[in-house]
Amino acid sequence: VGYAFGDRADLARLGWQLAPDEVLVELINPMSEEQAVLRWTLAPSLLRAVSNNRRRGVADVHLYEMGAVFITAEGRKQPKERIMVGGALTGSWNRPGWDDPARALDFFDGKGVLETLFESLHVERWGVRACERPWLQAGRSAEVIVAGDVVGWLGEVSPDVLDAFELGSPVVLFELSVPA
Repeated sequence: VGYAFGDRADLARLGWQLAPDEVLVELINPMSEEQAVLRWTLAPSLLRAVSNNRRRGVADVHLYEMGAVFITAEGRKQPKERIMVGGALTGSWNRPGWDDPARALDFFDGKGVLETLFESLHVERWGVRACERPWLQAGRSAEVIVAGDVVGWLGEVSPDVLDAFELGSPVVLFELSVPA
């Protein structure tokens, strides 16, 4: 479970651009600068959790989270709250054996997780379409589409973001709108 609070500096770490009419929801009396805004995405908390596990010697990390994200606009009294589900995968699925070497997780493993999720939810009309996001590697990222609507994104985290979150190995990250 990640915190609903976030660090505004994560915008720069991710290279995330808010829409022109969007602003972060700032807390009036935050506990610290690292928890001064409400999170606008699950990505930073997932990446921090992966980083914490890696620093403690856990090589294979597969984390999933469902929670609220918040965004507002100038003059709006209440922020928009959206329920999202996200995941972060690094390492491999299996431990290496004499006849089965470990293979690093990649974009297609993340897509496989989504296939399993959508199959269990009986979502039949879905797919992915190549796109670019600053926090994801070009050529290894995609929009997730359900019934013709973009409901999220999936991809391998860019090297700059891996460095910013002190992650030395590739990470696959995704985030989807639960209601959509």
